[in-house]
Amino acid sequence: MRMVWPQPVNDSSSNRLPASLQADTSTVSQVSQPSDPLGVLTRVAVITALGVAVPNSEDATVRPMSLAELVETGLLQIDMIPTRFDGPDAVNSVASAFVQFNLYHNDQPYDALLLLGCGAVEPDVGMLHTVLAPCIAKLDIPVLTAVGSDDANTILGDVADRVFASPAALIAFVATRLVRVPIPATETIDRIRSLASFMLNELAVESRILLDASLRPALQQHLTTHTDMLAQWCQRVAKVKLQLEQRLARESAALENLRTYVDQQLAQHTERQCSRSQRALTRLRLVAVLAYGLFVAMLWTITTPQLLVFLSGCALVL
Repeated sequence: MRMVWPQPVNDSSSNRLPASLQADTSTVSQVSQPSDPLGVLTRVAVITALGVAVPNSEDATVRPMSLAELVETGLLQIDMIPTRFDGPDAVNSVASAFVQFNLYHNDQPYDALLLLGCGAVEPDVGMLHTVLAPCIAKLDIPVLTAVGSDDANTILGDVADRVFASPAALIAFVATRLVRVPIPATETIDRIRSLASFMLNELAVESRILLDASLRPALQQHLTTHTDMLAQWCQRVAKVKLQLEQRLARESAALENLRTYVDQQLAQHTERQCSRSQRALTRLRLVAVLAYGLFVAMLWTITTPQLLVFLSGCALVL
């Protein structure tokens, strides 16, 4: 992952380092010595252990602030390549960081490579010998390291151009490698501000003209069209509602007529059934009386007076 620090806006504070990093280096000859391979730094890459920085440690607080101050001078471009110097994936992470660095360096060469660690993490000795040292030895640009507190006594002291006890010391050294030529910028800044104000005013005027000329008529036409469509749909809905109300009234009237007709037919059927039942009951009673009379007559001829009196009493009771 490549993290490019954003360049600062050109203002009166450009070309100035923080007070803690001030030095009298107004010319290139004052910045670089003839025997120093570093020379003037304008573009560097930083492989840093951002993933393991401890928030409360001094390095984790000072290092990002110092790098930001260097970038704010406008004299140094920094590309950040985060990695890990500890953990099970440290070897692969460091190797991947150097692969990314080589790709960026081949695309646009750097002046130097900075290796920044975290004071709370000491790299594994095996990783120093198998990964860091071979990768640094293959590079064709100066390498400055501040990975561990004892880099000078490790193999890094042999393969790196310079080693530092802490990231803060490395960054302070880099600050002395920047060209800082004071350039009066008051007039240029005033012109830039004047031009920016003029362009903003022109843009506001053109925006209002564009809004009045094209956007508002188009919006008004769009609103009118949708209003007409809404009115048409309202009329259709009202018409459909009226049709449904009329149909419902007709269906209600037909249902009421059907109910009345069913009630009449049911009443007539019930009356006919009652009449039939009454007549049938009457005929049944006549038949029963006749059958009883015939039975009594038959018994009269074959029964004694005492039995006759008994049957007569039963008939009276019935």
